[in-house]
Amino acid sequence: MKWIKTLKFRLIATMMGLVLLTILIISSSIVSNQRQAIERQARLDSTALAELLVNNTLTAVLFDDAASARQSLEALRVRQDISRVMIFDGQAGLFASYQNNASDELPELDPIRRVIRTRTPAFIENEQGLEVIMPMLSHGDVIGVLYLLDSLSSLKSQLSEFYKVVALTAVVAFFASLLAMLWLVSLFTKPMNKMLETIRDISIHRDYRRRAPSAATMEFNQLSESFNQMISEVELRGQQLETMNAELEQRVQARTEALETALDVANHANLAKSQFLAMMSHEVRTPLNGVIGFAELLKLSDLDKEARENVRLLNDSAQSLLALLNQILDFSKLDADKVELEKQRLNMASFIKSVVETNRAKADRKGLVLELNLQDSDADYLVDPLRLRQVLNNLIDNAIKFTHQGRVKVSLMVEQYEVEHWLRFEVEDTGAGIADNKLEAIFSPFAQADNSVTRKYGGTGLGLAICAQLIKLMKGHYGVDSREQQGSLFWFKIPVQKLDVIQPTPRLKKAPVTVTQSNGNAILLAEDNEINQSVAAGMLENFGYQVEIVSNGLEAVNACNKKRYDLILMDYHMPQMGGMEATAMIRNSRGQSFNSGTPIVALTADIQDGVESEFRHAGADDFLIKPFTLEQLGDIIHRWLEKAESEDKAASVIDESVLDEIRRMSGEQAPELINNIVELYLKQTPDLIDDIHHAAKDGDSERVFRAAHALKSSSANIGAVRISEIARQVEKLGRDNRIDHVSAHLDTLVENYEQVRLNLKSRLGEA
Repeated sequence: MKWIKTLKFRLIATMMGLVLLTILIISSSIVSNQRQAIERQARLDSTALAELLVNNTLTAVLFDDAASARQSLEALRVRQDISRVMIFDGQAGLFASYQNNASDELPELDPIRRVIRTRTPAFIENEQGLEVIMPMLSHGDVIGVLYLLDSLSSLKSQLSEFYKVVALTAVVAFFASLLAMLWLVSLFTKPMNKMLETIRDISIHRDYRRRAPSAATMEFNQLSESFNQMISEVELRGQQLETMNAELEQRVQARTEALETALDVANHANLAKSQFLAMMSHEVRTPLNGVIGFAELLKLSDLDKEARENVRLLNDSAQSLLALLNQILDFSKLDADKVELEKQRLNMASFIKSVVETNRAKADRKGLVLELNLQDSDADYLVDPLRLRQVLNNLIDNAIKFTHQGRVKVSLMVEQYEVEHWLRFEVEDTGAGIADNKLEAIFSPFAQADNSVTRKYGGTGLGLAICAQLIKLMKGHYGVDSREQQGSLFWFKIPVQKLDVIQPTPRLKKAPVTVTQSNGNAILLAEDNEINQSVAAGMLENFGYQVEIVSNGLEAVNACNKKRYDLILMDYHMPQMGGMEATAMIRNSRGQSFNSGTPIVALTADIQDGVESEFRHAGADDFLIKPFTLEQLGDIIHRWLEKAESEDKAASVIDESVLDEIRRMSGEQAPELINNIVELYLKQTPDLIDDIHHAAKDGDSERVFRAAHALKSSSANIGAVRISEIARQVEKLGRDNRIDHVSAHLDTLVENYEQVRLNLKSRLGEA
């Protein structure tokens, strides 16, 4: 259909449309005028004939000689288009008539009576033809009426012949015009097509030596000459550009080599700096660790007052040196963009109380009041506790350092803007304050409000600079309000993700899980994942239920055909037959299955829209999202079995059976072995999660797969089934090269790891 868009087609279509419209207008005008002329002539002929008949039959009507009148009418037999002639008397009664291929029916009498009354002729056109009604007058009185019906067959035949002539003439004119249009369009399109062909060849082959051919018409010939001049100019410019490109490439190559050399030098310098910092950190921390360690040991000794004070000063100096070293290393990392946030679930109220209590001893030694003001902060948030603590400790330490009397107040406020949550932290003191002209400089590296500050209070001026960079890294804002001798207020706020509060998991030794035993209820579990089988079976057996496990939907259908169960737990995605299809078969197998009415609870980690409604439509009675807690499973079982099972509000994040198996196999060495395994797991897991995060960010699906696979295995070995399941899902995404969906699992992964970490830490403490 591309030819429809061509200029040739559109020109011909437009011009022929105009020709066709002209022919139609002219033909219509001629036909209309000719038809009117013929119809007018037919009426005149019919009127003249009627008047002649009136004159010829008037005497017969006067003397009531109907035979003579009929004889006069019979003379019309030679006129084939005269269908009927009738003479009526003065009372509209039929006097005489003549019929020629017409029915014997009388015409309507109303027009005849009207002519008798009005004494004027009447002309009526209808499907039969033209009716002429003429009054017959004698001395001014109407003595009769002549009715004549002309079928107009001669007129119609004449018009038909005329239409054929006009149509034939129009067709001939149309095709003659078409030939003329084709010739005219070719005069325009042929040279233009040649020009387009030349342009196409130049565009495709980049052959600027091609030239457009000359044309027969003056206008196109001028166009060809102008185009050829333009191509010559382009060819010349192209040659000049190639020369310039060659020179530019040489310059770029030389400059690139110089930059590569400079970059190598810079990289070597940066590497040397990093190696130096690492070496210095090690070399300084080694003796510093000895100093701090011995100072702590000395504090435990029985020393006199002066020696105890000297030990305290020694310890404080060592701690200050360690803080200084940490600041320098942190600043180097921030300056090189090597610091990344590690967000974890954190209860903000507990966290900030811990930070304040850490600094209370320093405030007490200076006789300062350290206050804490919390406003609606008893909630869990996803933040980096290490970096947040670092910023708060620095601000509180500065406030205590520069305040000699009065108080230091730490405040936490929650700000919400539509769906966003922000935490605003304020540290207010009654200290020396800062001059207005120094406020902008205090967040710069190695800057102090006054040179005398370093001599009086010490420090490098890096603390606030590090705070500023960390707050920016957390996508937050910061500022300070201060007046000399009136105190300062440092504030910052960061965006956070608010999480549902999770009640802390009680330690099993202090608050063991207890459940009400069932009366031997049989539950069928359809689940293909072995870890999930173990987790669910362990939970159900803890409740005291008899559990039978199948690995796919087909096995579930077969089992339901052999035995009656009290409850069926059906997974969604399984091999051979999925849970939705199996549920539908169990529900629809009336008479064949013992469990067509047994409650079915769908188990799935697929939270896409429509999954629950489809599962329920297939016949499921309830829906439980993975990962689920022991409490959630107990609630749903209690709901459908109507048994009084106690709610398990302390669902452990660790599968106890895994650790119990390690204890059983290890004998007396079990505590030490479990501690080693836990420590190794806690050390490796953050690195694996971080590796998954960066690999997904870099688009490296292979790296995501490897890290998730390692995390899945190590988590399963320690009993962290939730993390293992999430890692399995991430592993599959990496294997399927769908890493754009990995980020949706990272927050859940971090949240679950924080719970596992706290649980395992508590176990280490108990061990």
